[in-house]
Amino acid sequence: MPFTPQASDALFDGLRQIFGKENAKKLPVIKDEELQTAASMFTLSWLFDKLERAAGLPSMQNTDGDDLIFHDVRFPLAAGVSQKDIAARVRNIPGMSQENAKVWNWLEQKPKHDARKRSAPSFDTTMDNGARVLGNVELKGKFLHLSTNSVERAQMGTTLIQQALGDLVRTPLTEIRTIEQMMAERPAREKEDPGSEIPPEIAEQVVHQVHGPAIS
Repeated sequence: MPFTPQASDALFDGLRQIFGKENAKKLPVIKDEELQTAASMFTLSWLFDKLERAAGLPSMQNTDGDDLIFHDVRFPLAAGVSQKDIAARVRNIPGMSQENAKVWNWLEQKPKHDARKRSAPSFDTTMDNGARVLGNVELKGKFLHLSTNSVERAQMGTTLIQQALGDLVRTPLTEIRTIEQMMAERPAREKEDPGSEIPPEIAEQVVHQVHGPAIS
């Protein structure tokens, strides 16, 4: 995937927000597992740049033919339930591939050979072995987060998690954002943080440490 200078600037700005300290001009050394949790940052930086440069581009879809609508489903942990209790259940959900103690990739178990005909440009994430990533699951404080890129996957993932966790979690809260909404948020962030120029050694460090999911 070729990154334009503008897409690269957006990517490094996002990485600074995630891994850097406030007002810091340099990033700390980033571990591979930390970069893997930020894999979507690479994807979205490239995608937003493409969308901004394409005139009259139709709506984007994933490779199932579903419209791209990003969902963050947050499951509040029930009173007295620990992250360890949740992790023990999550790792037994079919298709969950554990990245670290708090992060899982939700992978497609059986590739679809009869996917619906797509009428728009398609976008998805795959692992190094070719397995498609349907979503990501992460423990953050007193919440379990499920992130997906379509209504259909959000519904399917929510059902799997509720069946596996039962009364360990409460009714989920869902944040939904379209590509247009996510793109509209970028200028606001850029105004708050104009973004200092990233030193070449930091850019090289990030490029050489990327070993996460790939885009298909």
